[in-house]
Amino acid sequence: RFVDLERILAESEIVMLDHQRRNAFDGFAQNTEVGKRLHELLGWDKLIPESTPQYQLGYPAFRLSSMPPAEVRLWSSAGFAGGIQPWWHHIGSCHDDRRQYQTAEPIFQWHEANQDILVQRAPIADVGVVWSQTNHDFHGRDDAANRTLMPYRGVVQALDRAGTPYLPVHADRLAGAADRFRVLVLPNLAAMSDAQLSEIRAFAELGGSLIVTSETSAYDENGDPRAELGLGDLFGVKLTDARIGGIPARTHSMETGFRHSYLRLAPPLRGECYGPNDPDLEKSVSAERHAIFKGLDGTDTLPFGGYLPVFKVDDETTVISTYIPDFPIFPPETSYMGESSTDIPAIAARMGPNGSKLIWFFADVDRCYARDGSFEHAMLLTNAVDEVLGQPLVALEGTYGQISATPYRQGDRIVLHLNNRLIAGKGPGRQETIIPIGPVKVEVGASDDGFKEQQVELRVANISVQAHAKAGRLSFEVPSISDHEVVIIRSAN
Repeated sequence: RFVDLERILAESEIVMLDHQRRNAFDGFAQNTEVGKRLHELLGWDKLIPESTPQYQLGYPAFRLSSMPPAEVRLWSSAGFAGGIQPWWHHIGSCHDDRRQYQTAEPIFQWHEANQDILVQRAPIADVGVVWSQTNHDFHGRDDAANRTLMPYRGVVQALDRAGTPYLPVHADRLAGAADRFRVLVLPNLAAMSDAQLSEIRAFAELGGSLIVTSETSAYDENGDPRAELGLGDLFGVKLTDARIGGIPARTHSMETGFRHSYLRLAPPLRGECYGPNDPDLEKSVSAERHAIFKGLDGTDTLPFGGYLPVFKVDDETTVISTYIPDFPIFPPETSYMGESSTDIPAIAARMGPNGSKLIWFFADVDRCYARDGSFEHAMLLTNAVDEVLGQPLVALEGTYGQISATPYRQGDRIVLHLNNRLIAGKGPGRQETIIPIGPVKVEVGASDDGFKEQQVELRVANISVQAHAKAGRLSFEVPSISDHEVVIIRSAN
């Protein structure tokens, strides 16, 4: 906090990165994210070597004992996917635990042999996730970890879990965003300048879709409340003075009535689903649910337990989810909804200019996912992205939460990193096992020149596999992924 990364990195030729802190939620994906976020400010033609220790990290950190090789491999390969280079260090000059000397060598050897695909390349992604240091400082203030960082973490983790390529985009670097992205996500980007708002509007006017959450655009760059919501007229919404719930940090005593609220999905499908029926409550419906609720047909409610600024919406904006107030959970006999429905909007959607799609999560499901890890919250976020994208750049089949995808363009080829995100260790820094995943089915969108039926190269497995081109898409199967795989796809020409 209070570090102007954009200014510092704009004047830097190299970043010697010390980023080692592990936590259970971010996992290995954070090393990919930090590489992408820093490169977006530094430039993709520069290097970010990362100091990776050979001693055990975690709680506690044993500085004279060797890190499990599996932990180092997963961490370093995640960094490679984000454009990070290896840089090793050991504590002390002589060691009784000699195991640590053998871990780095094969990783360095692979990196050296494959440097041609690991540098001098440009990232490609459908999705830009917008962040701002000013937002952390002047809206986050004394609780930035929960107020502004957690929403960002929830979004990028949900995207990584779904294998959806994304890039972190600084709010002052939005010029030309429509040439790079099809959708921008603004996770509680509450403090925004007029210039930033203008760029977001320009993006939408060019047909770019927007997904925003919570109090986005409610404050100016100094954290002072705006008279009118900055993006309110674009979305057809107004922010009232009412607020429901709070922004608690995760605690061990999570079972409280304060957290026991829900979201109601529209239209109700209970009468169409398996289970006992009540003719007075369940009636057949003809309307279809919004695509954001894909995979949730078996329920009319979802857990919430978060913070909800109260909005009003106009007639052209559709409310697709509403708020259910919290109610007692102790004793269990009292756990029923005293008020089973309200007209308080939780999620709304509308069509924007030039075919753009606009979705606003008034309910802070991004923050809730970062705090609680509820898979339904991740589904809502990634379903929203899928809905506005239509056909994604990269699609992975049957690997949800296990494999992430990070593509780059390099001349006439695409370099696609596929990283194993399956965590088997109980504690951060203690991953001793890599569980291979496969086969993994991959589909990639066409480059400017298109694809022809061909073989694609797998640089880690050191083999080629058959690929099939159809309707501008290329599909292939990777037999197995240990810590990572890097796929080389060449265009038709």
